[in-house]
Amino acid sequence: MTDTFLVTGATGETGRYTVQRLIEKGHAVRAMVHRQDERADALRGEGAEVVVGDLFEHDDVIRAAAAYFCYPVRPGIIQTTAYFADAAKRGGLKAVINMSQISAREDSKSHAARDHWIAERIFDWSGVPTIHLRPTFFSQWLLYPFARKTIVEQSIIDLPYGAGRHAPIAAEDQARLIATLLADPAAHIGKTYTLHGPTELDQPGIAAAISEVLGRHSPPACGGRASRRFPSW
Repeated sequence: MTDTFLVTGATGETGRYTVQRLIEKGHAVRAMVHRQDERADALRGEGAEVVVGDLFEHDDVIRAAAAYFCYPVRPGIIQTTAYFADAAKRGGLKAVINMSQISAREDSKSHAARDHWIAERIFDWSGVPTIHLRPTFFSQWLLYPFARKTIVEQSIIDLPYGAGRHAPIAAEDQARLIATLLADPAAHIGKTYTLHGPTELDQPGIAAAISEVLGRHSPPACGGRASRRFPSW
């Protein structure tokens, strides 16, 4: 009997690519979505079994062999992690791939980062076989409306990252790893992996890389509130 893999957040960036990679490898996939819409239809068209569920509903998460747990950027991660860990334990899941973040740590001043650290500990305390992933800056974030708008209209990356340095990574690359871990998790249980691209850049470096792709040749300069300004069009 073929194992079924559960992918939560299946219409998100890493979720949808994970569904695609698993199906390409011949695996059965149950894609959990919040609503039936065009994105859910697209997953169904790929060959996934699409289920509408809510991670706050305890019984929605227990029907799979292994699962990718990805909670959206919003309050509630600790509660849903506890629900999911309990359901995963009762359901006998052989592995949970947990999407955390690279800044997750106990002493973080960011509530979101500390919540991710606590969510990791909940899985560990539960005894559910878990692999934690800690990704850095997603390359796709620069294409999201909140960032793309100022890039297109003002030639500015208006993100409050200050002097932070990142090695951006694409969701597609993360999904390749997630699908591989779901299919064969045994050697990785209990481990934590940081996910990042090959080159670490400061914010002017990221702006310069985008300028090169867009065909702009003047060096970028700093804009307001730790933003990065591109050369004019």
